[in-house]
Amino acid sequence: MISHFLNQNCVIYNRIGFDEEGRSTYGEGHCVDCRIESSKLNVTSSDGNDTASGIRMYISADIKIGPDDKIKIKDRTLHVNTVIEQVDGQGRITYKEVHI
Repeated sequence: MISHFLNQNCVIYNRIGFDEEGRSTYGEGHCVDCRIESSKLNVTSSDGNDTASGIRMYISADIKIGPDDKIKIKDRTLHVNTVIEQVDGQGRITYKEVHI
């Protein structure tokens, strides 16, 4: 549905666990099509804290992503704050809105 707007790309690194020192570990990155926009929104992070989102990114509904993952955009690696699943009138996820 929004695939024609996804004219940029990024690399998503999904968190797969923790190392022996308690730091997050990530799997291999996978390149996905996306749309990246500047954003000045306050969002609630996965730990319940309000935080500022400087980037809003749109991706396909079938892409696996969560609030503990990392995204590489050009030469910057950033942490995901919030993922919002946009749903159509029939309850299907049409795309995901990612706040970074």
